[in-house]
Amino acid sequence: MADAGIKKLIIPKNQLPPVSDNNEYVLRYRIVSDDKNRTSHYSPIFLATANTVESVSGNLSISGNSLVATWGDSNNRPRYDIFVKFDNGNYLYHGTSPIHTYGFLKTGTINVRVVVQVEGINKTRNAALTIFESNLVSLV
Repeated sequence: MADAGIKKLIIPKNQLPPVSDNNEYVLRYRIVSDDKNRTSHYSPIFLATANTVESVSGNLSISGNSLVATWGDSNNRPRYDIFVKFDNGNYLYHGTSPIHTYGFLKTGTINVRVVVQVEGINKTRNAALTIFESNLVSLV
């Protein structure tokens, strides 16, 4: 039978790479033999649409010198990019969180705002990937 040695591979959603700025997975594959002596060329690049980005509820709280952002997500994505804006500055990439909580310290500024995005390939602020944006919180 010609199909006897064919193997099927399924990649779970939580193991997919970060999305592009257009909320798409950028994928390509390469086939490797079981003995790892032979490999194929890379496939053409495929674009697969990710789950729709929907706003969720969240909170930014202050506890002493610590700020903690918490949010929910019904799609339960594997990672989130966190952007922070101090005073009247621009949003800056602060880190990536695998859970629905992210904490950081006060920096001697007057106010802060936090944005949570779906993890993207580029670590830049993108309104299309935003799931939570906090209100302006005073630190004084």
